Amino acid sequence: MAAVEERQWLTTCARGLAPLLVDELRGLGASDARESAAGVEFRGPRATMYRACLWSRLASRVLLPLWQGDAGSAQTLYAALLQLPWEQWVADDASLAVDFHGTNAAIRDTRFGAQRSKDAIVDVLRAAGRARPRIDPRDADLRVSVRLRGDTVDVALDMAGASLHRRGYRRAAGEAPLKENLAAALLWRAGWPQLAAQDGALIDPLCGSATLLIEGALMAADCAPALQREQFGFRGWRDHDERQWQAILADARARAEKGLATLPEIRGYDGDPRVIAYARENIAAAGLTRSVRVSVKALREVRRPTHRPLSTGLVICNPPYGERLGDAASLAPLYRRLGEMLYREFPGWRAAVLTGDRALGRAMGLRSHRQYAFYNGRLPVSLLLFDLTDNRLADPATPPASAANSTAAEPVPTSAAQNAGARPTPPAAASSTGADMFGNRLRKNMRRLGKWLRASGEECYRLYDADMPEYAVAVDRYGDWLHVAEYQPPDGIDEEAATRRLNEVLAVLPQVTGVDPQRIVLKTRRRQRGAAQYRRETAGGEMLSVREGQ
Repeated sequence: MAAVEERQWLTTCARGLAPLLVDELRGLGASDARESAAGVEFRGPRATMYRACLWSRLASRVLLPLWQGDAGSAQTLYAALLQLPWEQWVADDASLAVDFHGTNAAIRDTRFGAQRSKDAIVDVLRAAGRARPRIDPRDADLRVSVRLRGDTVDVALDMAGASLHRRGYRRAAGEAPLKENLAAALLWRAGWPQLAAQDGALIDPLCGSATLLIEGALMAADCAPALQREQFGFRGWRDHDERQWQAILADARARAEKGLATLPEIRGYDGDPRVIAYARENIAAAGLTRSVRVSVKALREVRRPTHRPLSTGLVICNPPYGERLGDAASLAPLYRRLGEMLYREFPGWRAAVLTGDRALGRAMGLRSHRQYAFYNGRLPVSLLLFDLTDNRLADPATPPASAANSTAAEPVPTSAAQNAGARPTPPAAASSTGADMFGNRLRKNMRRLGKWLRASGEECYRLYDADMPEYAVAVDRYGDWLHVAEYQPPDGIDEEAATRRLNEVLAVLPQVTGVDPQRIVLKTRRRQRGAAQYRRETAGGEMLSVREGQ
């Protein structure tokens, strides 16, 4: 009996998922699975590749590496690809596409790189007596991945075709939906497979278009995530074995049929009827209408299901966190309500909350015993895990222990003397949730501007401009000075609240920016009467030399 040929494969995945993907591939029969700069490498026969394409909940693509070498110019790239035996890899009559990634000094356009790569492949096939293959950038039978890094190029066949996060069930989505493979990773880290095996329930109180619920149901049902996909890249590969593939597919279908008959309780809620309609459409497309139920319900109305005993389970959600769906400061009450609901309705359960700002997580008033870092697209996010057994913090508005001994902030004077500009006495360190979020926003802005500032040498720029409505100031930096201009508070805003927030701004700025408090100049926008409107508190008259542009 002939030995089964093992090959070297490469899987790609979203940032932060590689450690989980290593474990998943080992469970699918991969050998020597390990992280690499490009993703996760593993060895295995063709059947292991088929299982990775069908069963991986975390991978984006499964690649068969073909060649690595020099591609310092377009001609070098063309000549190198011309030497490869494409007739051994491309199936007869298969349509082709080239996915070209990266540029260098000679190849500055990915479309040009893709064109030269395609020309070489077509020329090799025609020289081997094959008909010219059809080029189909959108729906090719076989995709060739060409990745340029400096003057080095990696060439591979894409066994998956389209990205594996596209399961085939998503028909509609609300704003900022989770990718399916990230949703699977969150459920994995939250311990859902173990809870599902114990007949635990899955609840999402802010379910959106139901991605977490659907992925959770597929996990619990032992249902292969790509079972609904009709097209895979390996079907355009000359070494594809349809008989072997159909056997693996039949096994997966049998496992799914058995698992779908015994699913635990899975429910979701959202206050937006339009989003719940999207969720129902996706659930139906996934074939889960009988198992996954969603309904219109505001967060304050969510209750633990009582139609049958549910002693354990997981509450998981992806609430808005300021970067896409709402401003972080305005979201703190939502997180507070979420924490109160979890504490009241789900004692003894587990909870998992994805957030882009851990200060919002603290606003929940619950202790998180573990945190995991992920990326939602390019946005760094954290998965906060909670054990809801005897879990309660003090009111989140209470200062943390590190600030418990600090003196309360002195109120900033609001007389007309500050209207035209003054150097205020800095208040003591702020410690509220809002102040933390303001500080986090400053840090994000500084990180975002960092590369540009290092390259340009600019010393005059706007650091913050009312990014959070409650902290309605503009902060401009001039060298090692800061100019803070308060916007006029709208009618109806409590004067004391506006003053407290301005105090917090002045307390946080020196901590985050490192600027001496005596070099922070404040200009307020409070309406005064008569000539007082135009009085100035100080008139130091310092001259500054700073760099801007040329």
